[in-house]
Order: sequence, then C-alpha cells, then structure tokens
Amino acid sequence: MTGTPRLLIPMLLLFTTARGAAQEAPKEFDLGVYIEQLGAKGAETPSRNVAEVFGASYLPLGHWEMYSFRAAAEYRRLAIPHLPKLIELLEHPDNKVAAEARQMISMLGPAGRPATAALQRRLFDKKRDGLERLPDLIALVYITPENVPVTPLILPPADSLSNFSAEVQLNGRLTSLAMISEMYVGATFCDAGHTTIEVPFLTEALLKPYPTDYRAMAILLLARMGNEAKTALPTLEKLLDDEEIVVRITAAAAILHIQRDLNRIEELADRTRMAKSMRDAFVERWQEDSEERFLSAQQELRAHYPIGDGEEMIRYLVTAMQHGRGYYRRRALLAAAELGPAARDAVPTIRALLAHNDVETRRLAAAALKKISPNARKE
Repeated sequence: MTGTPRLLIPMLLLFTTARGAAQEAPKEFDLGVYIEQLGAKGAETPSRNVAEVFGASYLPLGHWEMYSFRAAAEYRRLAIPHLPKLIELLEHPDNKVAAEARQMISMLGPAGRPATAALQRRLFDKKRDGLERLPDLIALVYITPENVPVTPLILPPADSLSNFSAEVQLNGRLTSLAMISEMYVGATFCDAGHTTIEVPFLTEALLKPYPTDYRAMAILLLARMGNEAKTALPTLEKLLDDEEIVVRITAAAAILHIQRDLNRIEELADRTRMAKSMRDAFVERWQEDSEERFLSAQQELRAHYPIGDGEEMIRYLVTAMQHGRGYYRRRALLAAAELGPAARDAVPTIRALLAHNDVETRRLAAAALKKISPNARKE
C-alpha cells in the first residue's frame, strides 16, 4: 500500500463517471420517470446516469455534499420515494441497470438503508466472483450511518466467501483481491466516515481464522485509516509473530502508517522474518517514500481537491468541520491545528465542536484551539 488515501481515484475507477461542479437537477429532468423507465422492457439503457445529470461525482455524502448541499438534499428528496423500485432493480438481468440502481441507492447515503438486506444478498452470492461484489460492499458502507459499524455486515463466516480470495488480472498485472479491496473499500470507509467505529471489529477479525487475504485486507484497511486506527496497534504488534508471512508484512506496514515512526522501520522489517532481499527492499522503500507516505493533514486534503491557501483553505476547513463525515471533520481539525494562528477565522466553528458527541472530535477541537490561540476557548 502506498501513500495517503486518494479517494477520488478508486471511486472513479470503479464507477466511471464525469466529475463536474455539483448543481441542482435541471428542471426538465424527471427523476421519477427516469427510475420507472430504467430497465423497462424495450427501453434503452440511459447514456447518462443520475450522478452526471446532477453534476455530481460518485462521492455521495462526503466531498460531494461539502460542495453542494442543495444538490444532495434535492436528490434525496426526489429519490427516496422511489427507493423500493431501486431495490427491485438491483436484481435486474442487465448489469448496467443494476449498477445504476445500486449507485443511486449509494447516493442516498443512510436514507438508502432499507436496501441493506438486498445488497448483502448480492455480496454473499457465491455465483459471483469477488471483484463483481466489491461495488455492493461499497454501497453497503455508504448507506450505513457512520455511527453504526458496517464491518459486522461484511465479515460473514469465511466459507461463505471462499471464492472472494482469488487473484485477478488488473491492468495486466496479477493482483491479490485483498489489495484491490483495500484500494476501493479502504477509500470508501474513510469517505463514508467509517473509521474509528470500525476499528474494534476489524481488530477482532484479525484474530479469527479467516482466509489470509481477508486478514490482510482488514490490516490494510486499518493502515488506510492512519492514526484513526491507533487502538489497533497492540493487536498489530502481536501479528508480527503470526504464522503467515503476508500477515506479518502487512502488519508491519500498518504499524508504520499508524505510528509514523521512521525509527522503527528496520526493527519491524526484522520482526517479519522476511528473506534478506525482501527485508532490504522493504526498508529501502519505506525510507525513500516516507515523505510521500506521511503527508500533513493539509497535504492530504489537497491530494483530493485543488484547495488554495489563506481564505480558501479556511473556508474549506470550516465546511468540512460543519458538514463533512467524521473522518474529514477530524482531518480538518488537524489541518487547522497545523495552520495555527492563520486559522483564527475558524475558531467559532472549532469552539462549537468542543460539545460534539464524538470524543476524538472534542479532543482534536481542544488541541486545535490551543495551537491557534491559547485564549481561543475563552474568547
């Protein structure tokens, strides 16, 4: 796994849509008619999907809503009455129709939760290979409220997903499905706000007899969450003694991603008991790529959107703090702390987060205020 989560790239690869400035749906577009005609006998598969019509990217309630709350709210208002029809279309024989229905459900966010059972059936359908099921898993993450753990929904008994551990051909390269899952699912977990709440369940899964690919995927998901997964560190340390070398290596990488302690690179490499050539390559890559892997909160935000400095950055941070999912709210607080006194205009918003129901948000808000101004909490 390399670098910081670049959420836009995997989502675009998976759903393939044009991204533009979000806006309200054109008046001539009738969503109800669109859904009723979708998959109807004799009807052509639409050349443009709903996300394009609304001018949105396939980032349902994270980045998209930060930039156009009106468009997101309007979409939900129009689509919720048609949710039963969309759930029905998930079983349509035309894969393109089923995929469009699934995406429209994803765009509803938690309002699409009634589709949970249907998406779970698709996810655990043994007739479909693992890569086909990834979009169903991603949709499940998006429709599950961020204060409800989604991991228990996607970690069934291992034998029911035995063919999920296959290796597949991707861009001419044989790639473990665990790695592909981490690219897409890890990005989705962060974008949908499913980070700290998932850590206990992912950690528990690491200690169960799931296939190696599943355990590796869980470790990589924790690594993708960075410091949001710090409570998993004791378990990851134990996994350095696991009998599976893949588990040992991914655990070492996850510890480095979470702790960001470059002084541990050689120690962790030795504890994996890799062959010397592998060990040396591991150390070299981590030492050379540390700047790319360990980005500041501001750099992480800029990796996803072309955010400028000064007032533009502060406006983005305030918006993320007020309307972003938990992961982005906390990243915004970290970025504000990095900016220090330059983030003074964000103080009223940060101060309000001192009463947030999320413990980590309250802690980061207090830390940010201390960095911006020692007296900020009293002003």
